[in-house]
Amino acid sequence: MDIRPAENNQTNDAFCDSNLVESIISGLDQPYNNKTIPTLVLYNNRGLQLFDQITYLPEYYLTNAEIDILQYKSHEILANIPDGSAVIELGAGALRKTSLILKALEEHRRNITYYALDLDLQELERSLSSLGTFDNVKLVGLLGTYDDGVEWLSTKFDKTTPKTIMWLGSSVGNLDREEAGQFIGRIQEQCMVEGDNFFIGIDQRNDPQKIALAYNEPAGITREFIMNGLDHINEMLEQPFIDRNNFEYISEYRQDEGRHVAHYKAVRDCVLKYRPSNGAVTQITVVKDEMIYVETSYKYSPSEMDTLVGTAGLASIGRWTDSDKQYSMLMAEKRPFHFARGLDLKREQDRAEFPGVPSEHAWNELWKSWDLVTQTVLTRDMMFERPIALRHFFIFYIGHIPAFLDIQLARTLKEAYTEPTEYVDIFERGIDPDMEDPSICNPHSEVPVNPEDWPKLDDIIEYSHRVRHRLHSLMQDCATGKRHMTKRLGRIIWLTHEHEAMHLETLLYMLVQSPNIHSPSGVKATSWDKHSTTTLSNAPLHSVHAGSVVVGHDDIERLDDQQTLTPGNEYGWDNENPKRQVAVASFKIQSRPVTNGEYYTYLKESDLLDKIPCSWLRSEDGQLMVKTVFGPCPLAAAADWPVSVSGHQAEAYAASKGMRLPTEHELIHFREQYQHHKDVKAPNIGFSNWHPTNVDNNTTHLLGDVWEWTSTVWDTHDGFETSIVYPGYSADFFDGKHNVVLGGSWATLPIMAERRSFRNWYQRAYPYVFAGFRCAV
Repeated sequence: MDIRPAENNQTNDAFCDSNLVESIISGLDQPYNNKTIPTLVLYNNRGLQLFDQITYLPEYYLTNAEIDILQYKSHEILANIPDGSAVIELGAGALRKTSLILKALEEHRRNITYYALDLDLQELERSLSSLGTFDNVKLVGLLGTYDDGVEWLSTKFDKTTPKTIMWLGSSVGNLDREEAGQFIGRIQEQCMVEGDNFFIGIDQRNDPQKIALAYNEPAGITREFIMNGLDHINEMLEQPFIDRNNFEYISEYRQDEGRHVAHYKAVRDCVLKYRPSNGAVTQITVVKDEMIYVETSYKYSPSEMDTLVGTAGLASIGRWTDSDKQYSMLMAEKRPFHFARGLDLKREQDRAEFPGVPSEHAWNELWKSWDLVTQTVLTRDMMFERPIALRHFFIFYIGHIPAFLDIQLARTLKEAYTEPTEYVDIFERGIDPDMEDPSICNPHSEVPVNPEDWPKLDDIIEYSHRVRHRLHSLMQDCATGKRHMTKRLGRIIWLTHEHEAMHLETLLYMLVQSPNIHSPSGVKATSWDKHSTTTLSNAPLHSVHAGSVVVGHDDIERLDDQQTLTPGNEYGWDNENPKRQVAVASFKIQSRPVTNGEYYTYLKESDLLDKIPCSWLRSEDGQLMVKTVFGPCPLAAAADWPVSVSGHQAEAYAASKGMRLPTEHELIHFREQYQHHKDVKAPNIGFSNWHPTNVDNNTTHLLGDVWEWTSTVWDTHDGFETSIVYPGYSADFFDGKHNVVLGGSWATLPIMAERRSFRNWYQRAYPYVFAGFRCAV
């Protein structure tokens, strides 16, 4: 099937596009050592044949590594490809590896349609015919470029057809890390629906000599593959434009950048003359020893793989490595919602119409997540459960979120509350009683005692829709200039957004305590790896030298009426203001949080197995399990997850090891010193996974999975000013019983977890928060 635009489908390959010719000439017509040639020129008919030969070379380990994974892990991989799927491969090539997947699908009698996208018709037909025939798998060839494939994919399938898009051979490495995330992200946005998969092969940051040899083997086939690109340019231009005898292949692996780079190096001065069919001749001078870039192959660490998937707006659901642990294959899925993080979040914030104010897109993603949790994880028959006695019935929080938003908007705009106005009295503020004396409690709304006295759930949901519409209309008015986005109004929109995000997480604290919890709809349930319980050895201690650390940021709420929104504006809660500098003495700290396995060993050795944390449960047969949104997970499968405990439990563990909890400022100082460390675990935040993930002793864990307890008591500080719009937010809890927790859990939105000034707190005795700890000395 030829999927190229009509003007380009007159030949048997995808290289007739005039834009490609223009890219070649413009890329070469550049200053000394800035010249480039599009990588695409390497993959004509002969180039594809040469590359196929390369994949059989022992030095080119990537192909055999993929084959190893597909031979031994295919049953796990295929579990993610349902019957009736469309499987689309980008840059299919010789299909030697793909044949293993298709044969396995045939053996499992999956009715699949496989689409192979490639650049050359002759090679595409040869590759597909080499597969033979199948009873259950239908084969279709697609002639075109990646861009043609994306355009075709975006309109081909309806939402009922499950799709798995494959990109094998570490082709992702031909793009830089940012471009790769953006390209996969474009496919995610334009071509995928909830539940669709993206299956990708990625080479790892292996031994530099091994990588160098893979791209410049003694047989010289890779060299010929690269040099053939120059011959192909002459074929495309239909003239002797560039003589390969004037160049040599230069192969270089840059370890610090984690990428191999291929160049043409001029062996003598030469002049390239391009004579178009009409127009002036373009003359390009190339100087001896000048380098012309043609191809890059980026290698990835595990954390860089996680970042790639997250940047693309996908969630990793499986990663498999070959027997030699040198290559990875990842399965990622499109989830019902996605929160930007890292560079993506920064770009989103930089181009925001109103600096620091959550966009309508950000609100919509938050509402998707709230609705998913409150309508599928929480169900109607659970509304009057109270799995944490220190909290209200679930139904309170369904009404609290819209009521809080409406109250803040109405007060700021000096307008009426949304009907029914009596909801303001019921749902304004929840409870957080003193655990030692529950009669001591923060100011809160008076709520009905009996279920029959509460408003009807459907009425509350309709109320929520009206409040959301109110915010939507307000933001539309600000976008069109009908209403002015003041600094204070922006603060209210920001504050209510983060307030809802916090409640999304704390609602999950309650839900995992309920025996009636349901798995989230549209999110593939995790298959627990039931390995034996083997505790990690002690976490490495990182030394942190003495120094000063800047904490907080400047965001003076009382000046809102005197200021306007300016680029770089960053809102924060009252406890984040002002920016201040504090001294930190030298100390040592564990590279990662304490795990479930380590905590189990501690309880067992201390004869405390009758005092398991509230994040665990004991099944009817006596097996220890970890509570998750997917139901109980065997402790053996969660042994390397960070444990969630109370502050008191964290302190007791640390003391038993002759250690202590770090202070707030120590933890900040540690993160700043190690944030650019080469082996840092990608943060598991913002629902990248719906549970904590494994930590290990080979990577440094800085953020995510769980919040982290500190020894710092929650209290006022120099320059602290109580919030005007939410006066009790921080000050109501300056009672000496709360401690600072930092970072964020898997359920914390990146807008908070990645803001370095953000602080959270809980009562030290509170055992339900998704919070762990690490030890310091």
